[in-house]
Amino acid sequence: MAGAHCEQASPLSGDYKEFVEDPTSRGTIYVAFGTFIPWDYAPPGVADAFFDAFERLPDYRFIFSYRGKFPERKLSSHIRLVSWVPQLDILAHPKTLVFLTHCGLKRCHSRSILMTILLCFPASKSRCAQKPLCWPCQCLQSRIITHLWCWSSGLELR
Repeated sequence: MAGAHCEQASPLSGDYKEFVEDPTSRGTIYVAFGTFIPWDYAPPGVADAFFDAFERLPDYRFIFSYRGKFPERKLSSHIRLVSWVPQLDILAHPKTLVFLTHCGLKRCHSRSILMTILLCFPASKSRCAQKPLCWPCQCLQSRIITHLWCWSSGLELR
C-alpha cells in the first residue's frame, strides 16, 4: 500500500506554528533540496535567484531548508532559512501550498500522502569530481521561478 511506511505528521508548534499560521499570509511555500545539495557549491547567482523570487512574493511565507553557509544578505521576515525543519509536519499543514524540491525519492514519497502541490527543480550529484552538483541550465532555473510567480498570481502557463 502506497505511503504505508510513512510516519504520521504532528501538529506544528512554537516558532514554526506562529510563522506558518500568520494571519496576514496567503500560505506557506516549503523549499527543500535534500541533504546532498550544499548551496555553497551552486553556480553563482542560483541561490540569489531563489531569494529574489521569494522577495517578490511578500504575501506568502517561505521556509527554505538550506544546507550550506547562510547568505550574508538580509532577507525579509516572510523568508525563513533553516538547517533543519520538521518536513512532514510542514507539508501536512493546511496552509502549506507548494513544495519546491529536487524531487528525490524520499521527497516524492513524503509528498505522495499529502495534498501539497509539488514543484520540481531537478538537481543531482555529478559523477565529475570537479563539479559536485549538476544544476539545470539557466533557462530552466528562470522557468521554475516564473512558474512559482505565475502560480502565486493565479496565472496559468501553457
